[in-house]
Amino acid sequence: MMIALAVILCIAALGIGIAYGRRTKAIGKPAGRGMVEMEVFSEASNFPVIRHPGRRFPGSLIQGDSLSYHYQLATSALGLARKTGNEELIEKIEELQELLELRVAMYEETFARFGMELPYPGPLVRK
Repeated sequence: MMIALAVILCIAALGIGIAYGRRTKAIGKPAGRGMVEMEVFSEASNFPVIRHPGRRFPGSLIQGDSLSYHYQLATSALGLARKTGNEELIEKIEELQELLELRVAMYEETFARFGMELPYPGPLVRK
């Protein structure tokens, strides 16, 4: 499989756009923002697979609106699990919800730092 090299504009490791080859566009760079070269393995809509520099394995990029939905889904599942009294189930869903909460918090903090509007009503995570 051929691996395409891409340049991705990153905000604290959260990709917000892709420019290919030499057709890159100059964009203002507030502190903490920069151009990073990454390998793109798949550009499937809503399911891109990319490798960040210095990482051995590629990762799956989750768009912010999808991330917010996954977090809200895990939070709802946790509420339902608590009603069952099944401690093992509750612990597993709590762990999932907490992991997603950390990602959403980082996403929201990054957007706030750069004065960007979230792609969903929010914020979802309170400080």
